[in-house]
Amino acid sequence: MSLSHQNTKRCSFHSRMGWRLHLCFVVAAGALLCGGALTSCKPTEKNYRSAYDVARQKREREDARRQELQKDMGLDEGVLQEVDGVRRASIGGAEVWATNASFSPADSLATYSVSVATFKMSSNAQAMAADLRAEGWRGSRAAIHDSHHYVIIGSDADSEAALTLMRSFEEKHKEWQYVGQPGIMLIIGGSRY
Repeated sequence: MSLSHQNTKRCSFHSRMGWRLHLCFVVAAGALLCGGALTSCKPTEKNYRSAYDVARQKREREDARRQELQKDMGLDEGVLQEVDGVRRASIGGAEVWATNASFSPADSLATYSVSVATFKMSSNAQAMAADLRAEGWRGSRAAIHDSHHYVIIGSDADSEAALTLMRSFEEKHKEWQYVGQPGIMLIIGGSRY
């Protein structure tokens, strides 16, 4: 028998055995991984407790923020509501979207500002404010708070004057798309010195 014939027989035998061994190893490894994955994903009381505590702390933080906003706005307890993470407030008999924000002194904004859009990029806010100024909204400007660029059409120290401005804008722009906002929004806070 020649050497090449013996090698062929040996290679054929080893390749068949190697294939079977390889298949056995793959199946065994798969079973171990599946078994380990299934046992490691079992929920435990400790995991449930931890998730519950995180959710409770988040709810408490949101309640504290809502109470702080109510206090800043001078509203009675329970007047401010939160719907889908957005705050609604009843001010002067009107239901409005509201948030609180502090702007830089350079923005020269009074306590109540009316926002008609929010952008991530300053250039978009600046362009929209320029368009609104050209349209006759002289107080229009872009102001930044926490990386949000608000398009402000005007601001006032009096909430009733700000509400009047909001109503006027809504009347003239019935089809307005409030980019980045649920609707026209009242921002309470103004510029901080």
